[in-house]
Amino acid sequence: MANYWRAIGIASEVRLLGRAQQSDGEFRSKFAAVSYSRITIDYEAFPWVGSKITRPENRWTGTNRIGYSNPTIDELWPKVLGTIDDREREGLLVDVLKAMTADAVVTITHLQPRPMAYRAGLVGPKETWIGESALIWNSWEWQWK
Repeated sequence: MANYWRAIGIASEVRLLGRAQQSDGEFRSKFAAVSYSRITIDYEAFPWVGSKITRPENRWTGTNRIGYSNPTIDELWPKVLGTIDDREREGLLVDVLKAMTADAVVTITHLQPRPMAYRAGLVGPKETWIGESALIWNSWEWQWK
């Protein structure tokens, strides 16, 4: 990654952090760097809201170490969490992701598909909701046709 940055004229270096530095919330929050990490965008652990910014007041324990804040996201995220209807909630989530990518501070580079194979004639399997890990979460709705 550093080589790609250098190729476009941005000075960069790779620095490995020791265990103490990796677990030091204040150090990680203040460390000037670009980070490429795998963060699951799920409802409960979504890190990019103002309330999760690491600060001295929360002893640097927030999950938003970059200090990213967007009023649109801070307004929409409680609605995402409080909306029962799947389609309405997904629409709000899309609006949140659009706000994030418009700022180009947090950029989603890839999504991990979760395919599910099942036999012809079985009706009811659905894609899992974003926070669910089990592929058979709605099995009570399945039926043979």
